[in-house]
Order: sequence, then structure tokens, then C-alpha cells
Amino acid sequence: VVMSRLARWLSPLCRTTRASGRPFFWSSGSHSQQSDGRPLTEASVVTAWMAPEAQMVCDSISIFRKAELWASLRLLGGLDLAEFLAGARHAYTVTASAMYSREWEQLQPLVSPQCLEAMQGMMEHYADAAQRVQLPDEEAFKVLDCRLRRAQLLEPSEQLMYGSCHLHVHYKVEERFTIFDYRTNTPIAPFDGSPRLQESTWVFEGVVQPPVANEQREGESRAGVAQAKGAAAAEWRGVAVVLGT
Repeated sequence: VVMSRLARWLSPLCRTTRASGRPFFWSSGSHSQQSDGRPLTEASVVTAWMAPEAQMVCDSISIFRKAELWASLRLLGGLDLAEFLAGARHAYTVTASAMYSREWEQLQPLVSPQCLEAMQGMMEHYADAAQRVQLPDEEAFKVLDCRLRRAQLLEPSEQLMYGSCHLHVHYKVEERFTIFDYRTNTPIAPFDGSPRLQESTWVFEGVVQPPVANEQREGESRAGVAQAKGAAAAEWRGVAVVLGT
């Protein structure tokens, strides 16, 4: 059914890139910068992000994955995790709605070319099977939970800037849409418009920029700061989707 089709089309798309070999920092100590001069995220900030009451990090990952995630987040100086997750919530509804509606131009800046090709292929598979997807007028995708699962730092190269990373986000979403059989014009069970819980992990690729220094920030206009934030937010794009995880 639809879940296995999505997994087949989308799960191989996460581009493997060698992880950074830079050292991890496990306590605040006297360290505020990495060896290359890039700032570290304060240990207390990362600890607060990962606290259960913050509901920002998956509580189902192992203690070893949590240790790895804690260290990776320290190395991503400049990341605002709350802001990123808010954007990730919005990205799910926009991306899923555009895919099922075949709004390919809208999807182009949101996902990688390989991911876009896979989404187009999946929708063509529906057409070949004489099936069509109809979204309801009301909310088709309601994000119930959205948390960080993993952070992968990517090794800088001629193609990758410093701060490049993959952030894995786990979703729990209530979905409502209908799949019709063209030949009978009847819904295909269980996709009859009833609410269904869908769990998935999406991988976002982007660049985390260091925080702007106070003296530089004071010299910028409010409009310039807003424009810079908007440009940074637009750089995140989906590169893989794995269902049922």
C-alpha cells in the first residue's frame, strides 16, 4: 500500500557524506570555540534542548545516540533548534500537500532534485495503477509531534560549506486524504478520508551559520536582519523520507 510505496521511492535518497572527524566537547569547561574558531553551542543550552520537558528531541533513541546528538549539537554553534523545528512542522504540511497536488514548481526549492524525482515517480505510480489522491478542503496533515532524532555534521569540501549538516526529524502526523480507484470512483481502503496516524523521519540538509557578533548586529538594519534570517531558513531542504520510523 501507500506506506510501502513511499518507503521504496524515498528511503534510498539520503546522500551519504563522510561525517566530520572534529572532536566532541562534553562539558562547558573553558571551551567556547572549536579548533577552527567556530563557536560552540553552550552546554547548558544543549542540555536544556534535550531535557524531556522541552519535547524537542526524540525520547526513544538510545543513550549512545543521545550522547552523540548532544556532542553534535554543541558543534553546531548558531543553530536555533526551536526555530528549526517550527519550520520543520510547516515544511511537512507544505511538502506533503504540494506532492499529492502535483505542485512540482512549489516543491523544487523545498527538496533535493533526487527527492523531487522520487516524489514525481510515486505519483506517476498512482496514475499507472488507475488511482488518484484527493485532499480534503480542511486540514489534510496535522503534525502532532515533531522532534529531532539525529544531527550529522558533514565534512567541509569544495561543495560543502562549514556548518553543513543533516538534521533528522521524527514526525507523528494525523493524515486525512482519500485514494480513489479511477475505474469505480470508489475509495480504496483504508484511505477513505478517515484520520490515520503516520510516523516518519525526514532528513533536512542545510548550513548552520555562526551567530552574528554584537558589533556587526548593531550595524545592520532591522530589514537586513530579517532578510538574512529568511535567506538562511530557505536553505534547508528535504533530502530523504523514511516511513514507519
